[in-house]
Amino acid sequence: MLMTPNFKTKPKLVWKIDGENINVFKTALSLIDWGQAFDLMCNVDVAVTVFKDKFIAAAKSAFQLKSVGAKRLHRPSLSERAIDSLRRCGSAFKKWRRTRDQADYSSWKELEVSKRRIIQSDKHRRLYGIAKASRRNPRAVWKHVKKNTSAASIPPIPIPGHDEKYIVDPQDKAEFISQEFSKVYPACPRHCLPSTVSHGEPIRVEPPETPHCPPLHFTTSVILKQIQRLDSAKAAGSFLIANQLLKIAGTSVVYPLSRLFDLIVSKREFPTAWRQAEVVPVPKKGSSSFRPISLLPPLSKLFEKIVASHLSNYLDKNNLLSDTQYGFRKQRSTEMQLLHMAHQYSQALLQRAEEDVVLLDCSKAFDKLPHSSIVTSLSSHGVNGEMKGLLSDYLKGRSQRVVVEGHFSSEQSVPSGVPQGSILGPLLFTIAVNSLAKSISSTVMQYADDIVLSRTIKKHEDCVLLQQDLQRLVAWCKEVGLEINPEKSQHLRISNKRDKSVKVPGEYYVISGKKIPLVNEAVCLGVTFSSKLEWTAQVDKVSAKCRQRLYAVNAFFPQRYGAVKQLLYKSSPRLCLVMLVPYDQEPAKTAGIHSKEVPAEHPIEPSRQRQARSRLQAIPPAFARSRMEATLASTL
Repeated sequence: MLMTPNFKTKPKLVWKIDGENINVFKTALSLIDWGQAFDLMCNVDVAVTVFKDKFIAAAKSAFQLKSVGAKRLHRPSLSERAIDSLRRCGSAFKKWRRTRDQADYSSWKELEVSKRRIIQSDKHRRLYGIAKASRRNPRAVWKHVKKNTSAASIPPIPIPGHDEKYIVDPQDKAEFISQEFSKVYPACPRHCLPSTVSHGEPIRVEPPETPHCPPLHFTTSVILKQIQRLDSAKAAGSFLIANQLLKIAGTSVVYPLSRLFDLIVSKREFPTAWRQAEVVPVPKKGSSSFRPISLLPPLSKLFEKIVASHLSNYLDKNNLLSDTQYGFRKQRSTEMQLLHMAHQYSQALLQRAEEDVVLLDCSKAFDKLPHSSIVTSLSSHGVNGEMKGLLSDYLKGRSQRVVVEGHFSSEQSVPSGVPQGSILGPLLFTIAVNSLAKSISSTVMQYADDIVLSRTIKKHEDCVLLQQDLQRLVAWCKEVGLEINPEKSQHLRISNKRDKSVKVPGEYYVISGKKIPLVNEAVCLGVTFSSKLEWTAQVDKVSAKCRQRLYAVNAFFPQRYGAVKQLLYKSSPRLCLVMLVPYDQEPAKTAGIHSKEVPAEHPIEPSRQRQARSRLQAIPPAFARSRMEATLASTL
């Protein structure tokens, strides 16, 4: 085991919100003269700075801004009785040390026993409250578990090219990870030009006539509605204007925000202060690489929510987004895509055919997508004028810095991709890849950058057509500026045939001259599909996840709670069971939908999806219940 020194975590600025001073804060905001701050001749960056300074000044007049160390950030609050007991015990100890009298010693020991009993009672009361509120606030449970685990957020990083040498200092970790993240961004290639693939079919087909996106106006009612929806528990990073303060301000801050947002749209300039992201690296499981989690200014995300809502309503109203896209869209979800996938594959087995499924890995798609591809796609979807100018400026000049245990790295520019952790980023990515499936004859299902290409195989020509679709798709991605990684892509043949199976030409499907590996199991959106369309592997995976959650429940909450532990079980491990897999074990039935009820060429109706979901929530599948419910219940 590698022994590392304990480095001091830098303190963090935290608002100490006092309920008695909320009206003082609102009054201070209402007394500010916002009229001169957002003149049309005003610079956007200046206006944002003025709003920030005045807002924080009003907050400081009502609340205390404290610099709190990492250990004190999550220290549990003690009752007044416990604090009084600590003081009396401390005074008794000091008195005994001074007098060395046996009576004082006995008095101190009695107070010590009483102190421990009171603190233990406080701890039980706190755990009882966390457990009782776990159903409506599961975050509190896992926050308590995380606080009581001593594992470092970022483990020691091995130095490339040096055996048994590691980076352990938080500042050095931040700099190293920042450099690793910056290597992802390539030089922007030539792209977004009208082009054709080798067989002469256009790879970017746009509608001849496209409606135009209406102008955006920031009304006070829309802004207030979005403020009320803010999550106070969301991390704000080092940004002082937190969601909690915005929700407290409420109507007092709606007017200046409407003026500020209108100024940003009219100027078509995104504020410089909102372009910087704080990246929290999260280690990937079983890998030495990290997943970047970006924290953006809360004001920026509030603005983005309103813009994204306006843009989404326009796209949905005019039906401009492809039906193959299931990610980041209203009334679409991973469950819906998985239901369609399982239904399609089970229909192929019912027809005594086979299904070839190719799960494509798009390398760092959110980071590598060129900005010009996004801007070009906006025009083709009718987004022009102020909105296009604003979104184009939104992508430019962005930067990020990595934070590890309160230590920040130097800033690195972000020359490509969409901002991860943002509200607009996923929507812009969806628009940019919207035309991916228009020249593909096989079935395409997308969830953001996760692409699944499938085709029912009945004869040799079906494999040839699927290979041609793969070539079209790869050519489209290359023109747009994306890259498909064949080594991480997977080919799954779903079939019940032992012999007389249709052979793939050359035994493998090929991308850019490289073979796509043939697998017996593949994971899509967290669900494991097998070559026989059986769910044993998925059940085993969810079983392991349930056991981990049960361990946390049993390890951090005493056995004496009884009924409260049942609530914890129902709100966490059992939730894994009802979300286990939305399909029946038999391939002939998919989520309770029989082949006679729904023809293969028709999609699954939403009402049947809701019916299947309600059935699952009422009782888990029989094969899951027999293997899991009895085992998990016996561990409680």
